Amino acid sequence: MNCIKKILKPFKYILLYIFYICKAEKNIKKINTFLKDAEKNILFITHNLGGGTRQYEKNYILNNNNNVLVLRIISYGYDLVYSLENNKTGKQIFIKKNYLKYLINFSFSKIIVNSLVTSFNYDSFLSFCKNYKAKFDTEIIYLIHDYHCICPRINLLANNVFCNLDCKNNNCKFSIFVENTNNSIDKWRKNWSSFMGITDTIYCFSESSKKLINRTYPELNQNKIIVKPHDMGYCSFKPIKIKEKLPLNIAIVGACFSIPKGKLVIQSLFKNVSKEVSFSMIGVSKKQLKTERSNVIFYGKYEHSDLPQILEKSGASCVVFPSVWPETFSYLVSELILLDVPIICFNLGAQAEKVKTYSKGIVCEDVNDMINLINSKSKYYGK
Repeated sequence: MNCIKKILKPFKYILLYIFYICKAEKNIKKINTFLKDAEKNILFITHNLGGGTRQYEKNYILNNNNNVLVLRIISYGYDLVYSLENNKTGKQIFIKKNYLKYLINFSFSKIIVNSLVTSFNYDSFLSFCKNYKAKFDTEIIYLIHDYHCICPRINLLANNVFCNLDCKNNNCKFSIFVENTNNSIDKWRKNWSSFMGITDTIYCFSESSKKLINRTYPELNQNKIIVKPHDMGYCSFKPIKIKEKLPLNIAIVGACFSIPKGKLVIQSLFKNVSKEVSFSMIGVSKKQLKTERSNVIFYGKYEHSDLPQILEKSGASCVVFPSVWPETFSYLVSELILLDVPIICFNLGAQAEKVKTYSKGIVCEDVNDMINLINSKSKYYGK
């Protein structure tokens, strides 16, 4: 099956390319018309994925009265086209990749680089921002939603665990991160350092992510790096009741079917945690995370507003947050704290930063530590 997907992937790219390139605007006058009020708008550069980065985008647009033009990277391995979206008018146009340079002719009020994760031409965006800064001295802000500026492996994982920025001992090869490039990690970081040097502000959403940026780029002006946690005003969760007696029920919430989000951890828990302990998987299906363990209930995808009711219905005793990368913020952990449920996570990133100061939080050093903790709790919990 994987071989078939690999064979079909180039054809899918070609079809998508044809689809979008036919939509791409070729008339410069129409682009000029679309951007006629550019000076009144913020240019918001971002990808076409979802997750917390997209949530931030939506909140940012609302908080800025829709005076935002989104420049979205439409990518499938390689950049196909770029989308310009005016949220105030609801209008959208597509532009070819080589039209990115043309945008330097328009004076935007501000440029926000939200994320360049999906872009194969990330360096074109960095160059665009540097050239734009030189021409207009417009305020440029970069947001640390991920660690793309440190490494193309944005989760900082090597051999399925946090690399701790130890490129040498992890024997990381740049070629395994990004295909079709002769670049090196040193050149990668030099390029990003040059870009971050011209930014006015770099926002981190946790102290832990700021520390990683400082470790990688000690030359950066510390005054421009600001820690500003995400606004949780969108979430009105109240404390819920949890199961306080045996048998223990472990809830795992979120799309945890990838290695960075904890797939291998969950498989290890299924295999090594006492059979008396049951699991409630909220956010994944049985097809996405197969197991032969009998006392696992899969709830599949859920609506954000339904999470409190699902957790109460599941009879959860606590929630395991199995992510193995140093998250930059974690909306989910923040939501779980509002729900006043016990949380177990690893000593990594923003998740540990939050859980360490939470009265019902427990931080584990590794998966064996987590397994031993759960097994010990299964013997006395609620007695």
